[in-house]
Amino acid sequence: MSYGVPVFCILVLMCVIANQPYLPKWLKWLVGVYYSLGILLFGYLQTRLADKWYVHTPVPDEYWDANSKLTDIFAAVFFIPACILFLILYYNWFKKLKKPLHRVYLGISVVPVLLIGFVCFFMFEFLYGYRP
Repeated sequence: MSYGVPVFCILVLMCVIANQPYLPKWLKWLVGVYYSLGILLFGYLQTRLADKWYVHTPVPDEYWDANSKLTDIFAAVFFIPACILFLILYYNWFKKLKKPLHRVYLGISVVPVLLIGFVCFFMFEFLYGYRP
């Protein structure tokens, strides 16, 4: 199974986090290690699950149930901390801005960020947790 979508999302998140001067260096490393280990563990568990169940044809419903549960757990593990990180980032950006118009623009930018986050969450759930 291809892991291009979650790896791309994690790389974007790590680039955004790395460019923030007010975040401590240990937090940046912690985020990088957390998401790197998370994607490796998710890939390992999903491959192990597929190796266990794909020997049967057709693939039994137990595989789809277990795969959906695994994907739901990792969706929470990936996206809840990402939401918390973006809340911290937006708070610090908002605090740093002085002009009211810039604060309005930053507030408006929350909408596309939420939309992109929802699309990423939906794609993750759909691509990896799909149950026919």
